[in-house]
Amino acid sequence: MKYRKDHPHSQYPAYLSEGLPSKLSPREFCEKTERSIEYPDAAQFDDKSELLKEVISEIDWFRFIRQEHYELFNSVLTMLQRTYQWRYPTDPSYVSWMYQVAMDPKSAAPQSNAVSDTKVIVGPTGFGKSTMVTHILTSTFEQVVCHDKPDFKDLQIVYLMVRIPHDANRAELIARLLFQMDTLIAQHGGPQMNYAARVKTKNGKRIPIAEMINILKTALVRHHVGLILFDDVQHIEVLKGDELTLMKQLFDEISNDLKIPHIKVGTPNMLPLFQEYGSNLRRLGRIFEFTRIESPEEINELNSALFNELEKAVAVESLEEVKEELWFQSAGIPATLFDLLRASIDVAISTRKLLSAKLVGETMRKEYPHMLRFVHNIREKNASRPIDSMTVNEMYQHNRMNKFKRVRKVLNTHGVKGPAAKDAVAHVENLIASQSVSHEEKELLKDFASELKAKQLIENGSQTIEGSIVLDASQNLDGTGAPNEP
Repeated sequence: MKYRKDHPHSQYPAYLSEGLPSKLSPREFCEKTERSIEYPDAAQFDDKSELLKEVISEIDWFRFIRQEHYELFNSVLTMLQRTYQWRYPTDPSYVSWMYQVAMDPKSAAPQSNAVSDTKVIVGPTGFGKSTMVTHILTSTFEQVVCHDKPDFKDLQIVYLMVRIPHDANRAELIARLLFQMDTLIAQHGGPQMNYAARVKTKNGKRIPIAEMINILKTALVRHHVGLILFDDVQHIEVLKGDELTLMKQLFDEISNDLKIPHIKVGTPNMLPLFQEYGSNLRRLGRIFEFTRIESPEEINELNSALFNELEKAVAVESLEEVKEELWFQSAGIPATLFDLLRASIDVAISTRKLLSAKLVGETMRKEYPHMLRFVHNIREKNASRPIDSMTVNEMYQHNRMNKFKRVRKVLNTHGVKGPAAKDAVAHVENLIASQSVSHEEKELLKDFASELKAKQLIENGSQTIEGSIVLDASQNLDGTGAPNEP
């Protein structure tokens, strides 16, 4: 990257910045990150288990790239450029600071105006946050750069990725970071550092946490780490009082003392944990959200990429109905759609059944019950409130089949006929044509519409919708509420 001529350190080579990719155009980014799918021909397989393995492997490999992924790449690239723009590894003042950190990890960075960015990638469980972030990083950035200059022969670790332990134990988190650094250095022919071993005593116990943090800081600076991605940050919600404060302090020390940016990935549950004080909220950084697919253009594009040759590998009852059901059940969440497609194909091939809309709906309820209420909220209320766990009873409280049956009873009880029935038919048919109902619900509504069509030919009886009861009832089919039974 280019630097101002009057930059106080411009006389030294920007070796660390040389390890970063150039800015990519959208086309170049897609070429690096998109993965097409090639389904196997079922006729070539005698062993259905082998066929299933090949089909699932293709879906696992597939990546559908969107504009928001390109924006995330550019944001990560900027974070790395900004942290490396002041780090000149042959500058005596920088080298001196690296040694000072080894003795005093709280030593001030050589540039007081150095910027360390933070970012949060947030989304409910099942949105594919970790999968896509990992894919973008591994597809567009070298994780380790081996420098071989006359005056600089270090290994540069561009980024680290670590999951927060379920119990949010700081010592375990630090040990995971150090072990990952040991592994990367060994894989690229570097010296045997044994950082993970250094934080243990001879009897296998861990040294005091303060000493572990000092070793971590020394290692991060020594190997020029540019970015840390912390995954499953919502796990820190199990911490209370001082332990929670100390975990947030660890994030801050890496960012503020070492000027190393980081990205926190997790569910929205983590956001309130950083909102107690304004400084915590500021350090949380810019919030980035992956969105569901809603536009007809993107839906058609994904359908074309994912389903065009599916019938070559799997026997399908009605491809259009299967696609509609997958979009309905997943509420347009790409990762959920892919997971549900995999699971449904598994059932279809393993049991030698046709892949059908009904099978997709049944698989969703059986395999992904934890997602039911969340996708319900998205479909019915256009809400994004995450719900990561619930009881089976709570999930099925949101089953609208009972609502449809109650509406049907209301209309039958009030004896709707003639023009009133015609109005109700129009509303029911609009609902059948929409993307907001499942295959099972559509089948019930089709029967309902047939009954109403027969009644609209009957001239005797109610010709108006008295008290708007029938109109209210039919309109409540779209999820705006459920009528009371008479």
